[in-house]
This record gives sequence, C-alpha cells and structure tokens, in this order.
Amino acid sequence: MATGIHQSNNHSSDKSNNIEVQKMVVKYFKMLTEGCGRNECTNTNCATYKKAQGGPEGVPDPNQAAVIALRLVKSKGNLCLKEPEPNSEPTHRTRHSAGVKVVSPSDATSKGVTEESHSMETSQSTASSEDGMDISNGREVVPIAETHQSTSSGNHMMVGSVVKVSETYGPSSTARQDIVTSLSSEKILNQIEISKQVDPPTYGKLKDMVWNCFSNIASLNCSFLSNGKVDKKSLKKALSALEALNDPGVSNTLMNAILQYCKEAEREAVRKNSTSLNHVIIMLENPLLMDPDYLVQIVPPLLNSIRRQNKEKQMEMVEILSEYSVEELQELLSFLHQVIAFTIALSETDDEFELESCTAVTSAVVLMQMVYFANLLYAKKRGSCRPPGLLLKHVKEQKSSSSRKMENLSPYEQMLIHLELHPADLINPPIPLDRFINEELNSRMDVEHDFSVRHSSQFEVQGLSFFHYPCCLSPANKVEGLRLDNRLSMFQERHLTLVHLLFGQARNPYFILRVDRENLLQDTLTQLEIYSEDRPDDLRKQLRVHFRGEEGLDEGGLQKEFFQLLIEELFKPEYAMFMYNNDERFYWFNPYSYESDREYHLIGLLVGIAIYNNVILDIHFPMVVYRKLIGCQAIFEDLFSTHPLIARGLKSLLDYEEENFEETFDLTFCIEQTDLFGTIHHHDLKKGGGDIKVTKDNRQEYVNLYMDWLLNTSIESQLRPFQNGFQQVIKGTSLINLFTAEELELLVCGSKEWNFEELEESTSYDGGYSRDHVVIRNFWEVVHSFDDTLKKKFLQFVTGSDRVPLGGLAKLKFMIVKNGPDSDRLPTAHTCFNALLLCEYSTKEKLKDRLLKAVTHAKGFGML
Repeated sequence: MATGIHQSNNHSSDKSNNIEVQKMVVKYFKMLTEGCGRNECTNTNCATYKKAQGGPEGVPDPNQAAVIALRLVKSKGNLCLKEPEPNSEPTHRTRHSAGVKVVSPSDATSKGVTEESHSMETSQSTASSEDGMDISNGREVVPIAETHQSTSSGNHMMVGSVVKVSETYGPSSTARQDIVTSLSSEKILNQIEISKQVDPPTYGKLKDMVWNCFSNIASLNCSFLSNGKVDKKSLKKALSALEALNDPGVSNTLMNAILQYCKEAEREAVRKNSTSLNHVIIMLENPLLMDPDYLVQIVPPLLNSIRRQNKEKQMEMVEILSEYSVEELQELLSFLHQVIAFTIALSETDDEFELESCTAVTSAVVLMQMVYFANLLYAKKRGSCRPPGLLLKHVKEQKSSSSRKMENLSPYEQMLIHLELHPADLINPPIPLDRFINEELNSRMDVEHDFSVRHSSQFEVQGLSFFHYPCCLSPANKVEGLRLDNRLSMFQERHLTLVHLLFGQARNPYFILRVDRENLLQDTLTQLEIYSEDRPDDLRKQLRVHFRGEEGLDEGGLQKEFFQLLIEELFKPEYAMFMYNNDERFYWFNPYSYESDREYHLIGLLVGIAIYNNVILDIHFPMVVYRKLIGCQAIFEDLFSTHPLIARGLKSLLDYEEENFEETFDLTFCIEQTDLFGTIHHHDLKKGGGDIKVTKDNRQEYVNLYMDWLLNTSIESQLRPFQNGFQQVIKGTSLINLFTAEELELLVCGSKEWNFEELEESTSYDGGYSRDHVVIRNFWEVVHSFDDTLKKKFLQFVTGSDRVPLGGLAKLKFMIVKNGPDSDRLPTAHTCFNALLLCEYSTKEKLKDRLLKAVTHAKGFGML
C-alpha cells in the first residue's frame, strides 16, 4: 500500500514538473517571437532586441522558436518578459503561460457581479446543467485544462468569470440545439460600441452573443456569411476586435465556447450528420490559435474534432480549402507546422510521450494532408498538371482488386482516387511540396515503430501511421520505410523457404547471381533473362552476388561493387546505348542504338533491383527519365532538361509575334537529327510534313509534335523495355507510390551533399578506440584534408560505393575498429558493414601513408 502511494506521489510530482517546464517553454516562446517590449533590452534571444538590431528578419519562425525555447529552458537561459500595461492589474490577464484563468478583485466584486447579473437575467430560464444542478455564484481559480475536462459531462464555464467545475452558465446542451443564433462582424462591432458607452464597460450581452454562436455548430454555420460562404476577412475583423478588448471575461467566454464546440463537433462526426463545414472554416480563422496558450489547451481538441470528420467531409474540406488563396493556404500550413513543433518541444520532458498517439500532432498531420491535397487541387483547377500517369492508375487498380476495397486503402490513397490526381503529375504547385515536410516530426519519428503501426494487422500495434499521411515525411524517412518494407518481403520469403523444407521441397530464399569479372555484362544479362522469364518473383528476393574464383560471402559489400562495375560497363561509349551531354552532364537514350531490347531491359531491372536492395547507383539521367519511370507523361517543360537548346528555340517560336513569322523561321513539319556517327536523319512529324509550312496558326501543333517525337516516339524502342524492366521489380513494392520523381532520383543516385563533418559526428568506435583517441584525431585530420576525388575513393574503399546515401553521410552508420598495435599493414574494410579496421599507427604521417595506399589501390574482394 505504501509503495502504491509512493508511486502515485512520484507520478504526481513528475506531472507537476512537466507542467512547470511547459510554463517556462511558453514564456521563452513568447520572448522569442513577441519580445519584452523594453527599448533597453540587451537579451540577444529576445525578439525585441533582435528587431532593434537587425529588423524582423532576425526573429525565428514559430517552428524554430519552439525548439529554441526548449533549449533555453534546459540551459536556464536569460528570460525577459513583457511588463504589465500601465494602470492595469496583472491579474486581469487570462491567457498567461500557465494556462490559468484569474479574475481581478474588481471582477470578483462589483464588476463581476454586474456582468454576472446581466447574463443571468438573459438566460436563467434555460440555464441548468445536464445533471439538473442550479447555478451558484461561487468562484475559484481553475486551470483551463480542468475546464476542458469538466466539459465531458456537458457542463461549461460561466461566461465572463471563473466558476467551479460543476457550475454552468447559459443554455444547456439540449436547449441550445433549438436555438440558432446568426452572428456577423457588424453585430459584434456594434455590441462592442454599445458596451463601451457604460463606464466601466460591461460586456455581458457581448459574451452571450459569443457563447451562443461559438459553442454551437448550427449557429456557426449560418454566421459570418457572404453569398453562402464564410467571409474570412469580416470574421477576422470581428475576432481581432474581441481580442483588442483585452477583457478576461470575453476571452474566457470565447475559449470555453470553443471547447464546448469541440465536444459537439466530435459528437457530430460520430453521428456522421450532413451539415455545412462553415463552422470548421470559422474555427480555423481564429487568429488567437497562434497563441501558445491556445496551442496547449484549445488546439488539440479543435484539430481532433476536424480529424474525426468522416472521409466524405474531409474530401469536402479539401474542396473548400482549394478555393483559398495561396497566402491563406500558406498561413494555415505554417500554423500546423507550429502546432507540431510546439507540441514536440513540450514533450521533451514527458517520458511517456508517443508521437503516433499524440492528439495534437496526429490531428495536425491529418489536417496538413487536407491542405496538401487542396494545394494539388488548386494547381489542377488552374491547369498546372500533367495528364494522369501510371501512379494514379496503379492506385485505382489496388481499389478494384478483390483484396483491397476502398475502405482498406490508406487515407492518402483514398484521396488520390477521389481527386483523380497524383502529386507526381504536378507541374508547379502553388506551395512547393517540400514545404509540407516537418523536420521536428521526422527527427523524432521512430520509423520502425511507425512501420509496425502501418502493418498493425500483422504486428498488433495501435496508433496512427505517418506513412498513411506521407506529405509530412522527409525523403530519408520514406527511403527507410521502403527499406523496411523490402526487408519484410525478404523475411517472408525466407519464412516460406523454411515451410517448404518441412515438406521436403527445395527453395532458395535468395536471388543469386554468379558472375565472372572478365565477362560481367554477358554473365549478368544471361542470368537476368532466365530469372525475368522463368522466375520473375525471384527478382524480389534478397540479392547475393558471387564473383567466380573469389572468396567472400556477400553481406552487401559485393553487390555494391557488382552494381558499380556493371553500370560502368553498360555506359561505355563503345556500346552507344546512351548519348552523353557534356554541358548538362547526363546520359540520354540513343534513338539510333544498335543494341537490342535486352540491354535496355537489363538496365531497368538493375535500377529496380538496386532500389529493392538499398544500393545507390552512379547513374546520371535528366529528371524526365525518373518521371517516366514512375509513369508520368512528358510535357513541353521537360524538354528544357533534355534538349535545352531546342526547347529555348521552340519557346521563342511560340513567343514571336511579328508579321514576318514564316520568313524568319522558314520551317516545315520535317525535322532532322544527327546521330553519334555524324549521319543526318530526317523525320516527318506528320504525314507529308516536308511540304507543310510552320505558320503562326499551326506552330503550337508543330511544338507539340516535335516535343512528342524527342521525348517519346524517337526513343520508344529503348525507353519501353527500360521502363518494363524497372516496373517488373518495383511493382510489388507498395511504398514506391509515395515518391515523386525528385525523390526517386535521390533514392537511385543518393544525396549530392558531401559533409564529412556529419560522417565524423555519427561514427562509432570499437576495440579500444574512442572519439578522443590520438589515432582517431589523426585519422579525421587526414580524411578532412583529402580533396573530393580522394574522399570519393575513401567512401568506395570503406563502403563499397562512392555515393552518399539519402539523408547524408550520417546515415552510413560508419564504424572504426582497432586492428592491433602499430604495424606496417594497410587499413582494411568490411564494406558489408561499413567498418574500417585501423591499426594503432604511431604517427599521423604513417597513418596517412598507409591509408592513401589502401584507398588508391584497393580493387576486388579480399584486398588486405
């Protein structure tokens, strides 16, 4: 018994400590974003100081401020707060950092009684709690959090004052359903002027208006309207006027009304009633939502009420948001980022915090995905989309399959189908898609746990999976999710092998390639053809490579070397499979290649197999190739990345408005192209093209046909087998649908950021080495002195690839292991495990000499 009491006290103490930390975070947050207002402020973290020194640009955005605030709390940084307004009592403040509502002495006496009496007279006939309790006049200081908890029984706080949890004010929930009050900004502004005619002002009537409207869905749906839609400008004007009053009674009334609204909205969502969504729009337009106190107390239940809307309502919400201006969408997106960042910052002190179960974070992510699709729909309505591609087709095929009906698709997939739209088909979205990625969420996210939640039917894990809302995910976390998805498939394959063995049936769980270094291309081509035609499912097993005549078990290192050697071979100029653009530094398909479909199909297979086995390739294609790999249709804008000179010429052709058009350009619908051997080829873009002049009237047709010939028709015999090879491997990987073309390029080729400081920071040590060991310090000084060429060779030596993984070098999980005392032996590497074995060299010069020899002369497995 005593133990139980002790544990309870500890829990209460931890909770109290968390609340105190949250209070301090809010105080620092306000200092960082609003400042203290003192002209003589010298606190370098304060917004007032920053504005005085360098203008508003120096003030951190809300996301950054939330993180910095937590850091300052931990370090007990200097804190300066706003001074109270002159001739005002500090206790008037209703939304301070503790989230506690306090009434001033004047509120508690004559002023409070006057307001309360007025309010009682207007609503006493219907005022009662759901349990039949009468109203009393008792008061006490009550945290907003307690107010929120009290509303679960149907009670709400007394308007304009602070009352006991059990007391109510205004009409009951039952009576309020029959009372619909339409409110407008004009009514609010007029009532404010009337209230101010009394000295001191009394706001009893105004608080009644606010409560009756903002606590009631039906009232909100018919309020602040213009031509049947919410007049957001007028609404903000009214809400700003209420805020400007700086009256605790009005502020408390609005907050409590919103909490009551959240309860009703959740019940409405459960009942799936068909009502207007004006009430949601009104709630989201409240400028006070950015206030830290609202973020802690009001925003979580508010967003949760929106999240619980059924799928039809969420899709309707997307339609409404798509009519917002770009600035309004950006403002809403910024608010949601702030909610996530602020909530995660506060959670740093909570050991029991779970990201996937946090109401504020998960609800913000659900609404963020609505904004994301509204952004896509905004672009679609304005013609800024490609024709539908294969990705959308694949999602629709999943819907029509017997195993995955509409209700079994993820929210993301359901929205894709409803809108007939995939983000990969966007040309220029009004808000760039990477703006939806939330860094705080991605850095805190446990990808393996989230993956388990996504496969909850297999792992019996509860919660929301962020992979069902991929707009907020970083490419690095998407790649990690894809890797886990592939590993699960490989594990299931090995499990099936064991099952078959029990019944005496032989089955290999691996996809094995046995190749000769001297005949690498032909060996690989022959075996891949056999697998592709006879055993295509084996292509999605874990790859194992064996070089004939060499020892070594492939745990990842050999396959990296295999891909590098094979790609070098395939892209050799003598094969003429690709044309290299020296100016843009990429490869393009050679339309006059003499190679058969087999070779192009092989390259497509290799790209797919590399993705499936988490291997990065040294391939350089223009972006349109990756768009085609995921099924996007080519458009004129793609021509600028593949044939920039031709694209600029065609653009000038379309823009030319002088009368002498035909004389200036003198073109027909016949084009010519020179191959790698200097031979000129002529092609009619349409039948009899050589006899058809290009004019102002038909120039758009000419540009369309020219673009189609360059990006589609001329390379169809090379591109089609390449795409087919890629899709043969990838089509069984569900998460590939989450990637845009830009992310697919990163997935195939890796990051372009070479940050060896990141590699040093993330490296682990074993065998007696540590970060401070003299050999390790010498080692990093040597590595940092390498030029880019040597750094690439170093990566090749220790990892088997000179490519940087998506997310940077910190993702390598590099390890340095002590390999004995001082010696003349060269360093060795286990490329399968990204491990370097390093002797305890006596001097820095010797270490550099040994390392350079190992890095520059290593070739093949078993080099010591």
